[in-house]
Amino acid sequence: MKLKLHLLIRAFLSISPRIHIPDEIKEILKNEKRLTIVQVGANNGKTHDPLFTGLVDTEIHESHHIEALPRIWEDLKSNYSLRYNSYCHNLLIAEEEGLIPFFTIKESSAIDNNLPVWWRMIGSLDVNHARKHFPTLSDDDIEVTNLKATTPARFLEQVGLESIDLLHIDCEGADYTILKGFLKCLRPSVVLIEHKHLTLKELFLLRMSQFILGYSCQRNKDDFLFTKRGMSK
Repeated sequence: MKLKLHLLIRAFLSISPRIHIPDEIKEILKNEKRLTIVQVGANNGKTHDPLFTGLVDTEIHESHHIEALPRIWEDLKSNYSLRYNSYCHNLLIAEEEGLIPFFTIKESSAIDNNLPVWWRMIGSLDVNHARKHFPTLSDDDIEVTNLKATTPARFLEQVGLESIDLLHIDCEGADYTILKGFLKCLRPSVVLIEHKHLTLKELFLLRMSQFILGYSCQRNKDDFLFTKRGMSK
């Protein structure tokens, strides 16, 4: 019975049309006027990022980019330094405020294990997340840093945002939890969210909740693109 349920859920999740999401995002940024954008888990803002090219081509959209790791945040600031309407925040977004352990890969371990350069971008609230990417890593290869966290509601209050047009979440497994926090406060017109690290239950709840809230769904192998029905393309 569990296997049948698993297969039914997988079939339900796979019915959304497949698209090339960077192209879709570029079209949205090109065609829509004066969007307010929030990106959670912005990383360096440029590498494999679906927003960067479209944003640097126009100054009309206001964008807020959130990155928890200070060393990556410095790269993020540099990459957006020439765009006056982009703001880079060194914050950890979570369910609750306070100091929260955040897990990354030690630099010495990355060198010893000859990891690809993108190891620097692996950071998560899950102690085991890095080992999902690199199974040969041991507990000793993982570095823990206590980071100050804030909630979606508190962040919106701090920066004075009462609405968001486009919300992008790429948070290495915490994506669904963070989206729920934002949806308690507002309803973005577009939600781009990474799904590849979510549990089957989270995938199902995410897909159902966005359908109920009136979003159409498109996808690629890693992300869902939810768009409020009636938004121009």
